[in-house]
Amino acid sequence: MGRWFAGWETEFTVSGLSRLIEERGLRVVGIYGHNPSPPIWYRGLRRILLKTGLRLPMYPKGPGILAGVRRLLGSAVPNKIKLNTAMVIGCLAEKR
Repeated sequence: MGRWFAGWETEFTVSGLSRLIEERGLRVVGIYGHNPSPPIWYRGLRRILLKTGLRLPMYPKGPGILAGVRRLLGSAVPNKIKLNTAMVIGCLAEKR
């Protein structure tokens, strides 16, 4: 019916989620981000190519060098950018 299966979904920025937690009297002790695997762009490309009859694997296994390049690029990108481009973010907090 046009709703997420759990019936709710809210989008937050990292700073917005942190602010919300702190406004409730908690202290943020950690922030994390996660992206689905395979990435959304790959899933979209796979779906487009399926219409032409070309099948890509759902979970591609690239050469090992790609994992090294991904790690190198991941370490070069500031954490704030990675978190603000993550599909899923979360905060760990504790009582003050």
